Amino acid sequence: ELDTEADWYFRKCNPNPEDMKFLHGMSLATVENHADVGFGLDGDGDRLGVVDDQGREVFSDKMGLLVARWICPKAPGRPVVIAPQRPPASIGRRICIAWNGTAESASAVYAALPWLRRAEAVRVLSADEYQRRGPEAPELVAYLALHGVAAERAIFRPVDREVGAGLLAAAAILDDRALAGSMAGKRRVAASLGTFPTTGVLFSVLVVGVIIIVGALTFFPALALGPIVEQLLQNAGKVF
Repeated sequence: ELDTEADWYFRKCNPNPEDMKFLHGMSLATVENHADVGFGLDGDGDRLGVVDDQGREVFSDKMGLLVARWICPKAPGRPVVIAPQRPPASIGRRICIAWNGTAESASAVYAALPWLRRAEAVRVLSADEYQRRGPEAPELVAYLALHGVAAERAIFRPVDREVGAGLLAAAAILDDRALAGSMAGKRRVAASLGTFPTTGVLFSVLVVGVIIIVGALTFFPALALGPIVEQLLQNAGKVF
């Protein structure tokens, strides 16, 4: 523990836990005590500073992404808004939608319909490398038109084979807000009496058995029944 006694004059350092002097002291203490993580709070506990086990500072923007990454699989389909630390002069006037046809993308679009209706321009970004099974970009454009949103489709290309980099590059040209739904994941279901484990011997035996049965049904008629039919035809006096 560091500086746990109240000092109303703040004689040591700025009480902001993301102040670099504050973080450096917390970083040294975390490394010296071989701690897994270090947390620092201000006086009323509404600001947080974090360092990892190697004493590296983890700033609030990264903390927000880490929290969102942890929350999204627990509550799939819920919208997450990530905003910059400093508000821009305008936001939400030009919106791009990263569309790949998944249910997560559809949920993000549905949640953002009020913003889309007020936007000056809406673009639907799509690419063959990004598309999954589901509605394609022209179908989304038609859907948005039914809801009073005039959208246009734009095709982007991956940058260095990275789809995410291609999306960011395309969105940075004209748009001030981006929508995507790939962060959401399926909810994990706890194992129950009806759960069939896939790591046991029984599962391996069943898989091998199915492969053998399917292979036998595929090749047995041609290899076995063919010669039998030929013999029967020869006995009947028919030769080939």
